[in-house]
Amino acid sequence: MSEKVNEEVEKKNESKKDESTKKDETDEKKDSELGENNEGHNEKLPSAKLLLSVAQKENDYEIDRKKTFETRSAVFIAFTGVLITLITKIMDSKYFDNVQSTDFISYAIKFGVFLLFPSILLVGAVYCFLYVIIARKYDRFDLAGFEKDTAKLPEEQSALFLMEKYRDVVNKNCKVNNRKSVYFMIGVITIGIAALLIGVMTFIVFV
Repeated sequence: MSEKVNEEVEKKNESKKDESTKKDETDEKKDSELGENNEGHNEKLPSAKLLLSVAQKENDYEIDRKKTFETRSAVFIAFTGVLITLITKIMDSKYFDNVQSTDFISYAIKFGVFLLFPSILLVGAVYCFLYVIIARKYDRFDLAGFEKDTAKLPEEQSALFLMEKYRDVVNKNCKVNNRKSVYFMIGVITIGIAALLIGVMTFIVFV
């Protein structure tokens, strides 16, 4: 009987030892995981704040570009109205009345080059400027990730988080503004040519 009792006691001791070793292993794993997390959070990012400030300035720059394109496009559309008024005055004048058959070709060329062609250019210019003014899809700085866990991060980690968000927004908005700049330049060139031709025709008719 004593031998059986001793065996049972030994088994119980062994099971207790196994449980204690398992607990020690789990504790060690937790400690290692915590250590890795702390190392990740404590990673030094000395340039994170600088990069964040640069990204913020670039975001402000793209916003200013958008406002500049839209304001100038509105001014050019108003200038288009002035040119259209000049065209109507030329048409209302008596310059094209009583055209002789011998002068028909020269008058037709003047009408096509200095009135019809500029009118087509003005329509294209207005389209380009309206493309710039009409609201296009711009990305905004969303608040995804603004949680308590993010607030617990070190300042450099938070700066890196914000910098990445600003980078994505600036890259997408820059593409939209670059497309608008192309349309804006086309509009400026077309309205410039139209203004030159209409000016020449105004000089011919009224001077």
